[in-house]
Amino acid sequence: MSGNSDLIRARLHQAREHMEQADEGRIELDQAKYRTEIQSLRLQIMRLSAHPLASNSDKLVLSGLQKTAERLGNNYPLTTRGRHTLQRIERRESCATRVERGCPDD
Repeated sequence: MSGNSDLIRARLHQAREHMEQADEGRIELDQAKYRTEIQSLRLQIMRLSAHPLASNSDKLVLSGLQKTAERLGNNYPLTTRGRHTLQRIERRESCATRVERGCPDD
């Protein structure tokens, strides 16, 4: 009987390892997709700024966007101002979600 339980334990352990590997693979795939989307955004900004119809003001705005896009995906530590900005965005998203659900404002 202990042979069966040992076999079951071994198979459960093996199944857990496969699940963990699959999760790691999904995470790596999601990270690669995210980096690809960031690169695509950077290229789109560069194309727009080089477009013949782009005005000087458009080029100025796009230059700022390009500098911002270069910082995407680097996972820099947040400054106090950055944390406050994220908290403000999260509060607005939460508020919008409550309004969509018909919940009263807090």
